[in-house]
Amino acid sequence: MKTSSKLALALSLMTLGSGPALAGEEGEACRDCTHATPRARTPRPDAPALGRASAPVTIEVWSDFECRFCAVGAERVAELRRTYGDSVRIVFRHRPLPAHESAKLAAFAAMAAGEQGKFWQFHDALFARHGGEGTLSRAGLEALASELGLNLRTFRTSLDSGRFEASLAEESREAEARGVPGTPTYFINGKPLVGAQPLSTFREMIDPLLARK
Repeated sequence: MKTSSKLALALSLMTLGSGPALAGEEGEACRDCTHATPRARTPRPDAPALGRASAPVTIEVWSDFECRFCAVGAERVAELRRTYGDSVRIVFRHRPLPAHESAKLAAFAAMAAGEQGKFWQFHDALFARHGGEGTLSRAGLEALASELGLNLRTFRTSLDSGRFEASLAEESREAEARGVPGTPTYFINGKPLVGAQPLSTFREMIDPLLARK
């Protein structure tokens, strides 16, 4: 192997092992420094969920509102809901990465929206506007809350109360304990899938599960 080729390979390996992955799209993820194999666990019952609990397929989504790959992943999940309907259940888990300065506040805002029964509306709107200037700022989050018809005083009080800190810390501990390497990470009936994968990859995992029912 030529010296230049060896150097390129070494730099590629170093990039994969450190910091957020920023190149490419399909199959990519924003990564933390965790390298363990993701492990399944029954999602916590209080996590935001869409679909019936008895659905034959549960997709647990670990996500970060500042992660551009998660925005792609959110589109994939929306398409899966349209395709499979009540046969799939979506469970959302918060995984704001330390490298994303606005992700934690965005997670708190989504939790505050959830207190008013509009977690998923807030979730969808945040990802639909991903990358927009000021979207994840305090002012941008409040503007979105107002657009969605939330009680803005209650929303602000929730953000300022600090009561979501413990819940988010628990999410982070579980993610680390389970080896969730970054975002987005999915568990489809407990089987891990990492990155903004194409729809065909999801279908290859879901269709056999539904065929057994």
